Amino acid sequence: MWKQNRNCNVNVWTPGRGGNGSNYIGWCLGYVGDAFDIPNANRVGFATAKIAADHEAKLGNLQANQNFPNGVYVVGFMNLTKVPAGHIFIAKNDNGKLTIWDSDWRSGVRKTPYSSVAEINAWFSNFGPSFRGWSRFLENVELARFIELPKPDPKPQPGEDKIEYIYKPGDTFGQVILNLGLNTKYGLWGPDGDVTYYTKQLVEQGALDTNGNIIVGKKIILTKRKG
Repeated sequence: MWKQNRNCNVNVWTPGRGGNGSNYIGWCLGYVGDAFDIPNANRVGFATAKIAADHEAKLGNLQANQNFPNGVYVVGFMNLTKVPAGHIFIAKNDNGKLTIWDSDWRSGVRKTPYSSVAEINAWFSNFGPSFRGWSRFLENVELARFIELPKPDPKPQPGEDKIEYIYKPGDTFGQVILNLGLNTKYGLWGPDGDVTYYTKQLVEQGALDTNGNIIVGKKIILTKRKG
Protein backbone atom coordinates (compact mmCIF):
# COMPACT_ATOMS: atom_id res chain seq x y z
CA MET A 1 0.00 0.00 0.00
CA TRP A 2 1.43 3.36 -1.04
CA LYS A 3 1.17 6.46 1.15
CA GLN A 4 1.74 10.07 0.14
CA ASN A 5 4.40 11.59 2.39
CA ARG A 6 4.54 15.02 0.77
CA ASN A 7 1.40 16.78 -0.39
CA CYS A 8 1.33 17.74 -4.04
CA ASN A 9 -0.56 20.65 -5.61
CA VAL A 10 -0.29 20.34 -9.38
CA ASN A 11 -2.17 23.65 -9.73
CA VAL A 12 0.46 25.59 -7.77
CA TRP A 13 1.22 29.06 -9.11
CA THR A 14 4.20 30.75 -7.45
CA PRO A 15 6.49 31.30 -10.43
CA GLY A 16 8.23 34.20 -8.69
CA ARG A 17 9.71 31.65 -6.31
CA GLY A 18 10.43 28.66 -8.53
CA GLY A 19 9.97 29.96 -12.05
CA ASN A 20 11.26 32.84 -14.15
CA GLY A 21 9.15 35.49 -12.44
CA SER A 22 6.07 35.34 -14.66
CA ASN A 23 5.49 31.67 -15.52
CA TYR A 24 7.05 28.20 -15.45
CA ILE A 25 8.06 27.99 -19.12
CA GLY A 26 11.51 26.41 -19.16
CA TRP A 27 11.47 25.99 -15.37
CA CYS A 28 10.29 22.39 -15.00
CA LEU A 29 12.23 21.73 -11.79
CA GLY A 30 10.93 24.96 -10.29
CA TYR A 31 7.33 23.94 -11.04
CA VAL A 32 7.72 20.44 -9.59
CA GLY A 33 9.54 21.77 -6.54
CA ASP A 34 6.80 24.33 -5.93
CA ALA A 35 4.08 21.68 -6.39
CA PHE A 36 5.64 19.57 -3.64
CA ASP A 37 6.62 22.70 -1.67
CA ILE A 38 10.30 21.78 -1.68
CA PRO A 39 12.29 24.96 -0.99
CA ASN A 40 15.50 23.72 -2.67
CA ALA A 41 13.99 22.87 -6.04
CA ASN A 42 15.79 24.75 -8.80
CA ARG A 43 17.34 27.05 -6.21
CA VAL A 44 19.99 25.25 -4.13
CA GLY A 45 22.16 22.31 -5.11
CA PHE A 46 20.17 20.94 -8.06
CA ALA A 47 20.14 23.47 -10.86
CA THR A 48 18.57 21.20 -13.50
CA ALA A 49 16.29 18.21 -13.83
CA LYS A 50 19.23 16.13 -15.07
CA ILE A 51 21.27 16.91 -11.96
CA ALA A 52 18.30 15.96 -9.79
CA ALA A 53 17.87 12.71 -11.75
CA ASP A 54 21.59 11.92 -11.46
CA HIS A 55 21.33 12.42 -7.70
CA GLU A 56 18.40 9.99 -7.35
CA ALA A 57 20.15 7.46 -9.58
CA LYS A 58 23.29 7.65 -7.43
CA LEU A 59 21.19 6.92 -4.31
CA GLY A 60 19.39 4.02 -5.99
CA ASN A 61 16.04 5.85 -5.97
CA LEU A 62 15.55 6.07 -9.73
CA GLN A 63 13.27 3.31 -11.05
CA ALA A 64 13.99 2.73 -14.73
CA ASN A 65 10.52 1.47 -15.60
CA GLN A 66 6.98 2.73 -16.08
CA ASN A 67 5.52 0.88 -13.08
CA PHE A 68 4.34 4.04 -11.35
CA PRO A 69 3.02 3.35 -7.83
CA ASN A 70 -0.72 3.45 -7.38
CA GLY A 71 -2.51 6.37 -5.76
CA VAL A 72 0.44 8.69 -5.05
CA TYR A 73 2.26 11.54 -6.75
CA VAL A 74 5.88 10.87 -7.72
CA VAL A 75 8.32 12.48 -10.15
CA GLY A 76 9.51 11.30 -13.54
CA PHE A 77 12.65 12.25 -15.45
CA MET A 78 13.41 12.55 -19.15
CA ASN A 79 16.63 12.94 -21.09
CA LEU A 80 16.50 15.43 -23.96
CA THR A 81 19.38 15.16 -26.40
CA LYS A 82 18.92 18.78 -27.52
CA VAL A 83 18.38 20.13 -24.00
CA PRO A 84 21.18 19.06 -21.62
CA ALA A 85 19.15 20.17 -18.58
CA GLY A 86 16.64 17.36 -19.19
CA HIS A 87 13.05 17.44 -18.01
CA ILE A 88 11.10 16.54 -14.88
CA PHE A 89 7.37 15.99 -14.41
CA ILE A 90 4.81 14.86 -11.85
CA ALA A 91 3.00 11.54 -12.35
CA LYS A 92 0.14 9.78 -10.62
CA ASN A 93 -1.25 6.34 -11.36
CA ASP A 94 -4.90 5.91 -10.38
CA ASN A 95 -5.64 2.21 -10.72
CA GLY A 96 -3.96 2.00 -14.11
CA LYS A 97 -4.93 5.48 -15.35
CA LEU A 98 -1.79 7.56 -15.59
CA THR A 99 -1.79 11.37 -15.47
CA ILE A 100 1.31 13.49 -16.01
CA TRP A 101 1.72 17.20 -15.28
CA ASP A 102 4.66 19.44 -16.16
CA SER A 103 5.69 23.07 -16.51
CA ASP A 104 4.48 23.28 -20.12
CA TRP A 105 0.99 22.30 -19.00
CA ARG A 106 0.97 24.59 -15.97
CA SER A 107 2.17 27.55 -18.03
CA GLY A 108 -0.56 27.02 -20.61
CA VAL A 109 1.74 26.03 -23.45
CA ARG A 110 -0.07 22.69 -23.41
CA LYS A 111 -3.81 22.65 -22.76
CA THR A 112 -4.24 19.24 -21.11
CA PRO A 113 -2.12 16.94 -18.92
CA TYR A 114 -0.54 13.87 -20.52
CA SER A 115 -1.98 10.38 -20.16
CA SER A 116 1.15 8.33 -20.84
CA VAL A 117 4.91 8.46 -21.10
CA ALA A 118 4.52 7.96 -24.83
CA GLU A 119 2.39 11.11 -25.00
CA ILE A 120 4.92 13.32 -23.22
CA ASN A 121 7.68 11.83 -25.38
CA ALA A 122 5.66 12.81 -28.45
CA TRP A 123 5.18 16.33 -27.09
CA PHE A 124 8.95 16.76 -26.79
CA SER A 125 9.75 14.87 -30.00
CA ASN A 126 11.70 17.81 -31.43
CA PHE A 127 14.15 17.65 -28.53
CA GLY A 128 15.20 13.98 -28.68
CA PRO A 129 13.31 12.67 -25.63
CA SER A 130 13.79 9.42 -23.76
CA PHE A 131 12.17 8.43 -20.50
CA ARG A 132 14.76 7.90 -17.79
CA GLY A 133 12.63 6.68 -14.87
CA TRP A 134 10.64 7.76 -11.83
CA SER A 135 11.46 8.39 -8.21
CA ARG A 136 9.59 8.69 -4.93
CA PHE A 137 12.29 11.11 -3.76
CA LEU A 138 13.24 14.59 -4.93
CA GLU A 139 16.03 16.75 -3.50
CA ASN A 140 16.41 14.40 -0.50
CA VAL A 141 12.69 14.73 0.31
CA GLU A 142 10.60 11.56 0.47
CA LEU A 143 7.45 12.15 -1.57
CA ALA A 144 5.79 8.76 -1.07
CA ARG A 145 6.53 5.41 0.53
CA PHE A 146 5.27 1.84 0.43
CA ILE A 147 3.65 0.65 3.67
CA GLU A 148 3.57 -3.07 4.40
CA LEU A 149 0.09 -4.06 5.54
CA PRO A 150 -0.10 -6.37 8.58
CA LYS A 151 -0.31 -9.94 7.47
CA PRO A 152 -3.36 -11.85 8.73
CA ASP A 153 -2.70 -14.38 11.44
CA PRO A 154 -2.14 -17.80 9.92
CA LYS A 155 -4.92 -20.35 10.12
CA PRO A 156 -4.34 -24.09 10.16
CA GLN A 157 -4.54 -25.73 6.78
CA PRO A 158 -6.34 -29.03 6.22
CA GLY A 159 -4.28 -31.72 7.90
CA GLU A 160 -2.27 -29.19 9.92
CA ASP A 161 -2.50 -29.89 13.65
CA LYS A 162 -0.41 -27.12 15.18
CA ILE A 163 -0.34 -23.37 14.77
CA GLU A 164 1.92 -20.70 16.28
CA TYR A 165 0.71 -17.31 17.45
CA ILE A 166 2.27 -14.30 19.21
CA TYR A 167 -0.12 -13.06 21.90
CA LYS A 168 -0.72 -9.31 21.46
CA PRO A 169 -1.89 -6.50 23.74
CA GLY A 170 -5.69 -6.41 23.78
CA ASP A 171 -6.09 -10.03 22.72
CA THR A 172 -8.68 -12.23 24.37
CA PHE A 173 -8.04 -15.93 24.23
CA GLY A 174 -11.53 -16.81 23.08
CA GLN A 175 -11.29 -14.41 20.14
CA VAL A 176 -7.83 -15.73 19.26
CA ILE A 177 -9.25 -19.26 19.11
CA LEU A 178 -11.97 -18.03 16.75
CA ASN A 179 -9.57 -16.00 14.60
CA LEU A 180 -7.26 -18.98 14.19
CA GLY A 181 -10.12 -21.28 13.27
CA LEU A 182 -9.45 -23.54 16.24
CA ASN A 183 -13.00 -23.53 17.61
CA THR A 184 -14.90 -26.83 17.64
CA LYS A 185 -18.35 -28.22 18.26
CA TYR A 186 -17.71 -28.07 22.02
CA GLY A 187 -18.10 -24.28 22.04
CA LEU A 188 -15.78 -21.77 23.67
CA TRP A 189 -16.99 -21.86 27.24
CA GLY A 190 -17.89 -24.39 29.89
CA PRO A 191 -15.96 -27.18 31.62
CA ASP A 192 -15.34 -28.91 28.30
CA GLY A 193 -15.17 -25.77 26.14
CA ASP A 194 -12.35 -24.88 23.80
CA VAL A 195 -10.98 -22.16 26.09
CA THR A 196 -10.50 -24.70 28.88
CA TYR A 197 -9.04 -27.25 26.47
CA TYR A 198 -6.45 -24.91 24.96
CA THR A 199 -5.62 -23.25 28.28
CA LYS A 200 -4.23 -26.60 29.44
CA GLN A 201 -1.80 -26.42 26.51
CA LEU A 202 -0.75 -22.93 27.60
CA VAL A 203 -0.02 -24.16 31.12
CA GLU A 204 2.23 -26.88 29.71
CA GLN A 205 4.14 -24.24 27.70
CA GLY A 206 4.55 -21.85 30.64
CA ALA A 207 2.62 -19.20 28.74
CA LEU A 208 0.66 -17.90 31.77
CA ASP A 209 1.84 -15.37 34.32
CA THR A 210 1.34 -15.72 38.08
CA ASN A 211 -2.18 -14.32 37.76
CA GLY A 212 -3.18 -16.88 35.17
CA ASN A 213 -3.10 -14.40 32.25
CA ILE A 214 -1.44 -15.16 28.94
CA ILE A 215 1.91 -13.37 28.69
CA VAL A 216 1.79 -10.62 26.05
CA GLY A 217 4.46 -11.16 23.40
CA LYS A 218 4.69 -14.86 24.19
CA LYS A 219 4.70 -17.29 21.28
CA ILE A 220 2.11 -19.96 21.91
CA ILE A 221 1.68 -23.21 20.02
CA LEU A 222 -1.82 -24.64 19.91
CA THR A 223 -2.53 -28.19 18.80
CA LYS A 224 -5.88 -28.36 17.08
CA ARG A 225 -8.60 -30.16 18.98
CA LYS A 226 -10.17 -33.14 17.29
CA GLY A 227 -13.89 -33.17 16.83
